[in-house]
Amino acid sequence: MIWSVGIDVSKAKLDAALLRVDGKYRSKVFANDVSGFQHLLQWIQTHIPPGEAVQVCMEATGAYHEALALFLFDHGVAVSVVNPLLVKRFIEADGVRNKTDEGDAKCLARFCRLTAPELWEARL
Repeated sequence: MIWSVGIDVSKAKLDAALLRVDGKYRSKVFANDVSGFQHLLQWIQTHIPPGEAVQVCMEATGAYHEALALFLFDHGVAVSVVNPLLVKRFIEADGVRNKTDEGDAKCLARFCRLTAPELWEARL
């Protein structure tokens, strides 16, 4: 099974939620800068068993997601950048009513696990 990480991206911070194999979550907030990206990658590697696959899913958020997606891609992490409308419809269908950054990250992790979105690739 592929481990799923949902990341709610904003201008200043990244809310990350790791969906574990048992269906429980680990959540943490990181700065939306290179230092935060490095801490996020280390956090992911700490919680995923060696040799296990992980897919990170985030919404396309103007320009705020681009540096993170590129950083993760450059470090060999499978990344999906998805249409926010698809995630919104998924959340509505899932019956989620409370909208928080942490909740959005958890929904993105579930969306990633259940839909296996297309992987993002850096384009020149």
